[in-house]
Amino acid sequence: MKSWVDASTSNAAFGFVGQETAGLYTYQYFNFNLWVSTNRAPTVGSLAYKTPATACSGRPSIDGTNPIVFQANAADADTENVTVSFELWDTAHATKLKTLTATLAATGTGKAVTASLPALALTDGQAFDWRVIAKDSHGFSGAYSGWCKGTITYPPPAAPASASVTAPAALACATGTGRPALNIAGQAITFAATVSDPDGKQVYAVVHIVKTGDASTVYYTAKSAAVASGGTAQITMPAADVAKTLTDGMTVSWRMQTVQAVAPALASTAWSPWCEIQIVNPPPLAAPTVSVGALYNGQAGQATLTAAGAVAFSYTTTGAVLPLTQPACGSTSGGVSTVCATSGTVNIAIPAQTGNQVTVSAVAFGAAGDRSGQTDLVVKVVVGAAAHVWVIDAADAASALGAVSDLPAVGAAAVPLAVGDPAGGWTGFGDGVYGGYALRFSGENAVSSAAPALDLSGSFGIITWLRYDGTAPGPQTAVAQNTTTGAGAWIGIDSGSHLRFCITAASGTADCATSTATIADGAWRAVAATWNSATGAMSLYVDGTVAATATHAATSLAAGKFTVGAGLASGALTGYWRGGIGDTVTWAGPLSASVISAYSECGIPADPNAYCLY
Repeated sequence: MKSWVDASTSNAAFGFVGQETAGLYTYQYFNFNLWVSTNRAPTVGSLAYKTPATACSGRPSIDGTNPIVFQANAADADTENVTVSFELWDTAHATKLKTLTATLAATGTGKAVTASLPALALTDGQAFDWRVIAKDSHGFSGAYSGWCKGTITYPPPAAPASASVTAPAALACATGTGRPALNIAGQAITFAATVSDPDGKQVYAVVHIVKTGDASTVYYTAKSAAVASGGTAQITMPAADVAKTLTDGMTVSWRMQTVQAVAPALASTAWSPWCEIQIVNPPPLAAPTVSVGALYNGQAGQATLTAAGAVAFSYTTTGAVLPLTQPACGSTSGGVSTVCATSGTVNIAIPAQTGNQVTVSAVAFGAAGDRSGQTDLVVKVVVGAAAHVWVIDAADAASALGAVSDLPAVGAAAVPLAVGDPAGGWTGFGDGVYGGYALRFSGENAVSSAAPALDLSGSFGIITWLRYDGTAPGPQTAVAQNTTTGAGAWIGIDSGSHLRFCITAASGTADCATSTATIADGAWRAVAATWNSATGAMSLYVDGTVAATATHAATSLAAGKFTVGAGLASGALTGYWRGGIGDTVTWAGPLSASVISAYSECGIPADPNAYCLY
């Protein structure tokens, strides 16, 4: 029967016959038919490397930095599914390194089957043997294939090319008398080179710096970020490391090596050529001084940059990063401008501002290419379109007894307030809202300007700080832009100690916005009033919150004096204020709620570059 199976016989007949022991008589034969089903083992052969496409002969070198695809031919005469095992062994066949399996769909004839080994699964230089065996769906295995051999290699990346220094100055690679000089005072150094890999993998670079002549290592720890093959790798030696290791007059040699990102132990066998640098460290250039005049919202300004011995300044008012090396004089790029000035001083224009502050940043460059440190000056912007600002909350009483000075808008004439109008009975200064000295009124004096501070024919706004002492009933006027003979627009209290904001119409009657709350408690309050001539809307604010509203039609009243501490009727002062009055501001235009809120919270510091911001 074994011979039938071996011969793949599908069916056969056999029988039995009985016979006496003595062999004298023969009896009847018995015949049977027997059908035999055989399970033939699968077969394998024709081993090869599909990737890389290499035949199984000798011991080829196989790039292990890429996946390796093994291929074999397998068949099963019974047309069953076959599981093929690819076994990787050491060369002594004592240790199995890997087993990779693949499934071959039912086939009666030979068919290629593959299995993949991931990249970097074996080590560089490792020799191995591999073979294949197949098992059918009944679990029967055929014979092993013969052995196929290989050795893992990791092809190294190429040596870096086009090595150069890109910052703080662009320097080509050179040696000997052609070596460049580099000013590294307080600066980092960036080295660069083109790096590539034969397998197209990402690579990075390392830099090696030695003292020229004795080859002692100065720096050998930095590496670049990984870049695509064929890209430029950049390595920056921090300024702190530069200062620690490189000194004035030193000559250093440097080179770069390529390293494969997926296999950091794999580096180029060759380095870039040596490059040399002569270190030059001139005396440090002092950072420039930056000064800026008052900046007003919506208006351009001017700054002055100064540095001893400077021949160029790079500056910005946009927050851009200032360069490490000097751009061409007159260049403007990326929000940074560069201007040259042999005198060491230059004036620059500041664009009109719409925010609440601007930062002017500047560096200076000397004739030797040395760069100074950076100066940043934060300049606060005067809010809104302030027409006049009287800082009454003075540091001391004596400083303001002669007059209360005015900081007018750019291009406008100042209108200071004369103390003691009319003469006599003046009570002077008392405790201010911010701890200084404010004007203190006892109901018999005022301070006035010689010229108008508001144009009553158009929109306007007033902000002031008031304290009513409650010693006498109203009506009383705190601040007023009067006409030539009477009241024009004013802030004060009525007979019930309610704050009110009033504007006189052409008919002589007044439109008033009056608060419901009283203020007869001796506390300081930020009071703002604004009128929008386009809409006729009047608004009165107390401590940043709307306290009353009204409407007023447009008029063309001629303005006279601006008075603090009283109103005007029939050409005479009246309605004298009792209490304190602090800083006061007028606007040539309607006030926004945000400006009023900001002034109410922080007041008006004496420094015009540090006014309250919105």
